[in-house]
Amino acid sequence: MGLMSEPRWSLDSGQALLIAIIGFGGCTGDGLTNKASLTHVDTLGNGAVVVSNDSLGIWTGVDRWSLHVDLTIGGADAVGPHAIGQIGGVQVDSLGRIWVVDRSLPEIRVFAPDGSYLRTIGRPGAGPGEFRSIAGIYFGPDASLWVEDTRLRRIEVFDTSGNRIAGFPTNDQSARITAEAVWIHSDTLYRLLPGMSSGERYTLPNGLSVTVGVATNLVRYRSNELGLIPIDTLALPELTRAPTVVVSTNYDEAAIVPYAGPIPYSDAADLTLGPLGDIWIKEGNGRYAIRGQRIDGDTLLIIRRVVRPISLPDSTLDRIRKMVAGGTVFGPWNSPEDFPPIHSLYPGIDGTLWVRRQTGIESYSFDVFNQDGIFLGTPSLEVGPHEEGFRLRVVTTDALYGISRDTFGVDYVVRFRVDKPEF
Repeated sequence: MGLMSEPRWSLDSGQALLIAIIGFGGCTGDGLTNKASLTHVDTLGNGAVVVSNDSLGIWTGVDRWSLHVDLTIGGADAVGPHAIGQIGGVQVDSLGRIWVVDRSLPEIRVFAPDGSYLRTIGRPGAGPGEFRSIAGIYFGPDASLWVEDTRLRRIEVFDTSGNRIAGFPTNDQSARITAEAVWIHSDTLYRLLPGMSSGERYTLPNGLSVTVGVATNLVRYRSNELGLIPIDTLALPELTRAPTVVVSTNYDEAAIVPYAGPIPYSDAADLTLGPLGDIWIKEGNGRYAIRGQRIDGDTLLIIRRVVRPISLPDSTLDRIRKMVAGGTVFGPWNSPEDFPPIHSLYPGIDGTLWVRRQTGIESYSFDVFNQDGIFLGTPSLEVGPHEEGFRLRVVTTDALYGISRDTFGVDYVVRFRVDKPEF
């Protein structure tokens, strides 16, 4: 999203600008065409640029982007190396190769851009290059692949051909979860990790203890021949937490108990670490508001958009009320009436920001913003089995990669091709 550079808009503090974005007879790379769109741009005293978008966006019908499934890997019908038991992560390298974690074995399989199988990395065990429980994968300096193993509490490093080149232990904190991570320089890594002592402990009647309200820390590491050395923990903005409910008794036939987690469809703030060394925050509280900042804490861009609320089905509202009535709630709450305006954020490596919006219990759409925070529009989405339950993982210039699940409950990788009309 380009937050490491200066924003394109440059206004004196307190000035505001109402921009009518009109095409120039053609279609640009940002999709700015022959439709006028009102966008209000302002600069705050701290230098942050505020972009308030209308509800329509820039695209017209002819230049609207579209998403089409052009590749799947896995699923119940897959055979050989394409049959993947439980997908635990997906990454895509600069050559378009797809790296897939099979958590059930555990191992990593690499596929060419056309989906053909290339190689397998790792095998079960505790020796060099072996895994017990793969928590996550991400690319490090020189395109090396870093693999975190929570049970072995270590990181294994492989080159682009799948050869093991290093391995070192991690501390207890980093071994607890799958961390979001990004390299800023060749020797500096930032990782999002849960706070060790934050949260409230609650004991259910059956004796199970749970922790609610866990915070997140941003930890900076330096890399040397000994591995990752934690340097410090950076302060993160205080986020509005979702009200949490703890339930230990059945409240309807479909309930999963005991349950301890956010009240469904509560609109809480959330934080995402971007691939370009930036942080993106959805502010929650029923607002379509996004804040982008540098890792050092400086807010550079605030994005807002006018949206129409989408009501929750009555059956869903009824289940939420039963859940709350039969449990213990931590934090103030009001019964949600609508889907949150923002489900999740996905910064792209090309500077775009993709915002997932839930439009129904099993349906969704994406809003796309350019690097200046201007709303381009909502791409058309190929309707089919790949739409339901799709979990986006990687956004590149021309594709979306994620994980879906077939009717037999088997995971598979989905690639949506992003078609961008040119005139």
